[in-house]
This record gives sequence, C-alpha cells and structure tokens, in this order.
Amino acid sequence: MKVTIQAPGKLILLGEYAVLEGAPALVAAVDRFAHVTSENIQGNTFFIESSEISKTSLSFSVKSDGTLKFEENAPKDALQKLNFISNIFKYAYKIRKTENTNLSPVKIVMDTSEFFLKERGVKLGLGSSAALSVALLGGLLKRGNQSIETREERKRFFKMAMEAHNIAQGGIGSGIDVAASIFGGVLRYQSFRDSSEHPFSIDKLENPADLHMLPVWSGRSASTPEMVNRVNLFRNKDEKSYLQIMDTMFQLASDGCEMFLKKEVSDFMEIVKEYYQTLKKLGEKSDTPIISAEHREIASITAQTGEVVYKPSGSGGGDFGIAFSKSKAVLEFLKNQLQQKGYAAADLNIVTSGFQLSINERDKNGKITNS
Repeated sequence: MKVTIQAPGKLILLGEYAVLEGAPALVAAVDRFAHVTSENIQGNTFFIESSEISKTSLSFSVKSDGTLKFEENAPKDALQKLNFISNIFKYAYKIRKTENTNLSPVKIVMDTSEFFLKERGVKLGLGSSAALSVALLGGLLKRGNQSIETREERKRFFKMAMEAHNIAQGGIGSGIDVAASIFGGVLRYQSFRDSSEHPFSIDKLENPADLHMLPVWSGRSASTPEMVNRVNLFRNKDEKSYLQIMDTMFQLASDGCEMFLKKEVSDFMEIVKEYYQTLKKLGEKSDTPIISAEHREIASITAQTGEVVYKPSGSGGGDFGIAFSKSKAVLEFLKNQLQQKGYAAADLNIVTSGFQLSINERDKNGKITNS
C-alpha cells in the first residue's frame, strides 16, 4: 500500500501573537504543499528520503518506545534536521501502539521544496513544519486504518496533529498553522488553553468579494520560535506592559474577525492599519524586530500608493507581509512599485480544502487500485 498526502501552507491575515493568548485570528491556507508518501517495503528497516535533509536515503529502526535509531554513518547535519521528524514519528508510533496497530517498515519520501525559494534555497515563512507534520502524521495514522477524512475525523486528527507539532517544536505555537493545513480555506481560529473539553474553535469563513490581498515577500526569512521567545522574555520582564499591548491586540483581532465575517471591508482595513501599529509597539517594547526594516519600507511604499493597508503576516522580522485593498487595479500598481524596489509579490492562492489523501493498493492479482 502506498499512502500519499499533500498538506497546504498558510498565511496569517490577522491576530498573530494575540492568538497565543487566546484571541481569535484569521488564517488562510495557501497553495504551497508539503508532500509525503509512505510505501510498504520488505525487511525490518525503515527508509526516509528528503532532498531538503540529505542527498541520500537514510535507514533507521524503531525502538520499543518509538524512538528512531538511524544508521551510524548518517550525516550529523541530517540528524539535526531529522529531530523534528523523529518527534512526529514517535508520536504516531505512540498512537498506533495505543490502538494496537503495528507499524510495519515503510519507505517515506518527503518533499517540502515548495516552501523554499528555488534559486537561493531560502525558506519561506508559510508554515512548512505544520504542513509536514500534518502530511507525515496523517500518512502514518492512515496506514493503521484510522480514518481522517471527514469533518469530524479531521477535528480529532487536528487535536493529535497540534499536540505532535507542539512537542516537535518545543511547545511554541497556537496550532493556527496546523488548522490551516487540515481544514483549508479562510479560518477564524481560536484556542482555549483553560478548557480541556473545548480547547479550540475553528470556523470556515468566506472571503469578502471586494477584499483583495497581495502577499509580499520581504526578501529574507525569519525564525518564528526566536521571535516568539523574545516576546516571551518581555512578558516575563514587564508583564503589565505586555498585557496592556495584548489587550489592545486581542480587541483588534476580535473586531477584525467580526468585520471580516460581516464583509465590512473598510472597517476591516482600518483594523489592519491599527494592528500594524500595535505590532510595531510590541516590537519596540520587547526589542524584537517584528516590523523589520524591510517591512517598514514596504509599508511606506504601500502608504504612498493609497487605498491599501499593509501588515506583516506571522511573527514578522522578515518572511511575508500582506497588502489589503478593495481594488485589484491598485494592488497591481503596488506590485509594480514594489518590484522596482526589489520586493517580490508572491503568486499565492487560497486553497479551499485542507490536506488531500490518496491510496494506491495492489489487489491479489497485483493490479493497482486508487482511492
């Protein structure tokens, strides 16, 4: 049996940082995909292939607790990159063991190349780790005959994928990028850490017809864990100031989600403008470059264009920003202005569905069937 899953990346439209404190946020699944294929093989050894990790296929065995043991001559740099994958695999092994389904040796092929600039190998901040987590974990669970396709099954799968992703990332994250990869479309996402019964809320929204978006690549990547850790240090040092800013961001994110839902585009764009300023204040207070020099310049070019508002998408510091406008023509003009300054508008489209699954099996006569 060969199981193939592709899971989309994400762009946060509104609510970054505040979502970590339980605020609602808007996220869109976009057409950059992590692809993972797993196929049964003979023998007792597992194999993993990924051009982003190693030039050659790496073999490993699985210990009784789910820990992976790689071949002794495996490159050290590859093993460091595989730490994240090992945690996801170990989590899947734990689930499979709980449900009394053995994990037979497989060959796993992973491809996250769509999340990189091909000419420079620079990683784009589009949620590649979450997409890879969803694709890898989903494939391993599906091999245990666990169904993950329906809306209700996806909700259950989301809880597992979020937990696995948090373990792999050291507990940093709200789960919003995992939600985008699983459910797709534009989502209003909110987590409730104090509620074990209803820990999250996910609502699929329609994008307002007269709200247009232009994703802009800042020219360099940024580390989300590093940015979040710096903000957390500010919270530990000056909790009062931190909470004051978070209260503002929480209210703006809540109002912004409501305006988006009601398709009040002008009001939504005003909130985006205020959110940019609050992100700027958070960055200044925490000594975190959320609004980097690149984001400042893009925002300045955007302001000169008129009828457009701009903000970073995600943790800031680099990666992507988004320009919002009621006019496609204005965004096309802005695109040309940005290109003259060396900034690239990305060809990203919202995908309405989350991960996609396909299975190829051979029947008793050796014929391949697809599902």
